[in-house]
Amino acid sequence: MRTINLITLIFILLISSSLVAAQTEIVSETNSTSETSVPTEDTVPATPETPLPTEDTVPATPETPLPTEDTVPVTSDNNETTPSSASETETSSETTPSSVAETETNSETPSPELQRLQQMYIDYLTEQGYKAELTENKYIIFKRQGHTLFIDIQEKDLAFFRVALPNIWPIETEEERAKVLVASDRASSIVKVAKVYTVEDDVWICVELFVNQPEDFKGLFERSLSAIEDAVFVFTTHMRHENLAH
Repeated sequence: MRTINLITLIFILLISSSLVAAQTEIVSETNSTSETSVPTEDTVPATPETPLPTEDTVPATPETPLPTEDTVPVTSDNNETTPSSASETETSSETTPSSVAETETNSETPSPELQRLQQMYIDYLTEQGYKAELTENKYIIFKRQGHTLFIDIQEKDLAFFRVALPNIWPIETEEERAKVLVASDRASSIVKVAKVYTVEDDVWICVELFVNQPEDFKGLFERSLSAIEDAVFVFTTHMRHENLAH
């Protein structure tokens, strides 16, 4: 009986010692784990920082200069016309209005109807004792009492007849122009069918009529000339009176 108790006691002691040894081993592992320090700012090695690039550290890239008139090469074009030569070409090839008018006048051939009217007026004036001439402007000019008159032929309006006396009074000043307008208005209002008006710096008088046929002007021709003479008289009388009054 004692032997059994002794064995039991030994077994208990063995177990107890095993437990103590195991506990001791666990405690030692825990201590070793707790002794491992947590990395901090002081313990963690500092990583060297890479400096950011600045104007001083970044190498300057050489700038490519912009092209200018001096650096751009001039490409020669044999077919290119310079502005000066172009203007000279335009000037040399340009036809002036006067030359156009001369060309048209010289090259234009009167229609048969126009030629018939021209000859009709010339024949009539010659019969009446006037010396009639045909101008390049297709006017029939003649003289009466020292004045040069003309007949304006309207080929596109055969019912229209016009005989005119140009340049009876030159206008030399603006003050005189004002007097001319008053005198023209007076003469046009008094003399039947006569029209007194200004053309640039001069005064013209004309008679304009509508006729059934171009030949019908013959019965009204002398009275038309008398109306022009009456208008000249009224106009010039008024202008002389105004000039004497001032």
